[in-house]
Amino acid sequence: MGKFRILALVSLVIFPGAVSVKADVNDDTVRAWITRGFVADECKPAETMADLGKSRSVAEMHRAFQFLKFDCRDEGLSEDLNLAAAENYAFIRFAASATGDKGTEYLPGGYYALKKAADAVGLLQVLKQSDEPVSKPHPDVLRWGKTGVAHGLRDYKKRTGQEPAYQSSSLKLAWEVLSKTYGEVLSKTSGQ
Repeated sequence: MGKFRILALVSLVIFPGAVSVKADVNDDTVRAWITRGFVADECKPAETMADLGKSRSVAEMHRAFQFLKFDCRDEGLSEDLNLAAAENYAFIRFAASATGDKGTEYLPGGYYALKKAADAVGLLQVLKQSDEPVSKPHPDVLRWGKTGVAHGLRDYKKRTGQEPAYQSSSLKLAWEVLSKTYGEVLSKTSGQ
């Protein structure tokens, strides 16, 4: 069983109701944010919706993720759960499409469990990746991440003609992101 799956299960057993959430995620608004990521022109939901079922290139999804994360969330909109769902969708669709690794199916749940556990013990803000606060874990953000995986793996199959398979590339990608993002934080806090 993968590390992220174990983390998710442990978190749900230890902290089953630790995070209460409101229905703050609107699917139409999430789709509008994703659409805005494709055109990357201004930080507000788009007025028209892109077809998310349409196959997208790795470069297109990478650009959408970067715009939503660095130009919007990290510039003052980090706690907007609709934007968080859109950014999670764009990132994981990019990762699944780039690698074709079915292991990406475990990444949204692993990240959700990590945020939920951190929030339960008052350490959510330790997960900061910028100067902006971390958004609360939300099951609808998780659901959008899972949708991104499905769409990304479908993109991979269409682009390469190969079936997605379990490999280590998604874990390597996750490790690189986690190490870069949290390694500095952990090294600073371990000496305190």
